[in-house]
Amino acid sequence: MTGVAMLSPADVENRNADIARLTAELAGHHHPNFQGAIAVADGIRWAFTPFNGDEHMPKVPDTFWAAWTNSSISAEAKNFCVEEYKNAVDHWKQAHYARRAKAAAATADVAWTSLAQARTAMDQAFEALTSAEDNRWRSAVSRLLTTQEQALAAATGWDTAFGAIASLMADTVHLGWTAEDFQRFGVRPEWAIEADSDYYRLAKAKRPAHIEVNTAIERQHAHIRAVADLLGDHTPTA
Repeated sequence: MTGVAMLSPADVENRNADIARLTAELAGHHHPNFQGAIAVADGIRWAFTPFNGDEHMPKVPDTFWAAWTNSSISAEAKNFCVEEYKNAVDHWKQAHYARRAKAAAATADVAWTSLAQARTAMDQAFEALTSAEDNRWRSAVSRLLTTQEQALAAATGWDTAFGAIASLMADTVHLGWTAEDFQRFGVRPEWAIEADSDYYRLAKAKRPAHIEVNTAIERQHAHIRAVADLLGDHTPTA
């Protein structure tokens, strides 16, 4: 059986003394958010003030490497510094991707609503067409075409928002986030979005909402053509 070696209380105390010494040696080189580190039985716990996610990704500063090159920093301190910044990156990623997820969810929420409204308007225009008087047939068809164009535009907006979240889910697999985590950021379960790093390789015409709306439009057009064929009137007058 393998696992992390557990430190004894005496070892933890000695390790904390080492951490205090290394922390002091690295004065001026710590990340601005670094608050400290303490040894525990199964390793080191690092503390940072919360990241907001829009900072640059943490990296070991050039001043540190210059000091390291000049041999003014011990090898032990160097390893400690690298580990500190590695942990800073881990904390930063959580905040960075949470910020992106919240923004993507907010954009998707607007796009989802716009698509629903556009689909409703298109369906209502089609229903109005089926009961339009003969002298209003052409104008009813024109209104339907306008709503169809608007529905396709809304579908493109939703597909783009959908893709942003699908790609973000793929980018955050290493964070171990679940669907519930994304729901906390505002992603609705009914959107049925899953991680997909290849989403943007799909042509626009092959993306989900575009396919759904275009299929509905084709059904509507087929109905209009069938009615026109039965009536023998392909160019009705207004």
